[in-house]
Amino acid sequence: MKALFILLLFFTPHVFCAQKNMCSLDYYIAKSKEYKLQVLANKELELNNERNDLSLLPDVFVGVGQYSNNNYSFKSVDNSSLSLGISQQIYQGNIYKKNKEFIEITKEYGQSVFIDERNILLLRLFSHISEYKYKKELLTYYHNQLKRQLSEFYRVSDAVKSGSIAEVELSIAKQRVENIKLEILGLEYEKDEIFNFIYENYNLPPEIIDSINIDVINDCKVGNYYENKLKSYKLQLAQVMSNKEVTDASSSPSLGVSLSITPPGAGILNQLTTKKANFAASINLSIPMSQIFLQNNSQKRLAIDIEKIRINHEHELNNWKRNKKQIENKISLLSFALSQKKASLDIENKKAEYILNRVKDGKDTLISYYRQIENLNSIEINIKQKEKELDIQKASLYFID
Repeated sequence: MKALFILLLFFTPHVFCAQKNMCSLDYYIAKSKEYKLQVLANKELELNNERNDLSLLPDVFVGVGQYSNNNYSFKSVDNSSLSLGISQQIYQGNIYKKNKEFIEITKEYGQSVFIDERNILLLRLFSHISEYKYKKELLTYYHNQLKRQLSEFYRVSDAVKSGSIAEVELSIAKQRVENIKLEILGLEYEKDEIFNFIYENYNLPPEIIDSINIDVINDCKVGNYYENKLKSYKLQLAQVMSNKEVTDASSSPSLGVSLSITPPGAGILNQLTTKKANFAASINLSIPMSQIFLQNNSQKRLAIDIEKIRINHEHELNNWKRNKKQIENKISLLSFALSQKKASLDIENKKAEYILNRVKDGKDTLISYYRQIENLNSIEINIKQKEKELDIQKASLYFID
């Protein structure tokens, strides 16, 4: 448990980069798929480090055997030759250190990638929460509409009973009530679907969803998008070059020593004693000839890998510049559209009041009034939708700017 706590503390997302504000969502981010995979990746690297450390241990060997020819045949086991020994690699291209460096670079690169994944996760979360809140706002809006429409329905019903308007207008009012109820049912279903998705995919308890706004999301941003992409690019280059060094080291000539011991005399098992023994020591040099001729091939592969990374990095930077410009344009257009819609909303409200007064005076029909109400509703809903989209675009710009 203590080791797990230390691991979680090390990988708490806000340690990747100093933040001005503490992120209130760190606890829930630590439950995300991306975070759990990063922790597992770190454990794998720790196991690789452990394997690399264990590679420094010597090899122990035991040999028991017999031979046979025309004058000498196999005999009992105690007539077998016996050899005990130990061998230790002294040098092989400094492979231990190069493996250590490769693991460290891979670890740092994984952390850099996780920063991007974490920020993308936050933006996705904000998008879903914005959609959830939008559905809730629409529900409140339509419930208020239903109250007003029910009041209108009762007014029309009284007017029909008094004979001042036609009964068809009561049918129209009733149909509008049913339409609003149907809209509410559909929105309830959509709201619940989004809520369940947020709860299942982001591990957020219901009581904190409503408190998450653009400021909360922005406080959780880690790092600078461009700088992090540049860092990832450099680490990728370092990773492929380090990997080549490990490969070259494992293929380089190796130098080792070995020490062996055999029973005295002929070195057979039945002559084994604790008083005497034969000792042998050797220095071994192994030169993999094929790998020497493959050095040029290895260098060409490295050049290809580096070029792939460079192309991908340039593509990402071009996408970043294009996306940034598109988001800035969307923000400008949404801000302008909102100001226009809000300006027209007041006019449409006055038109609705004017037509309603004409209906009450018997100078117009409910059909004209409901047509105007539908137009008014469309503008009000459109405003809410654009406000939601504007917040999402502003958050996106903050994260990539």
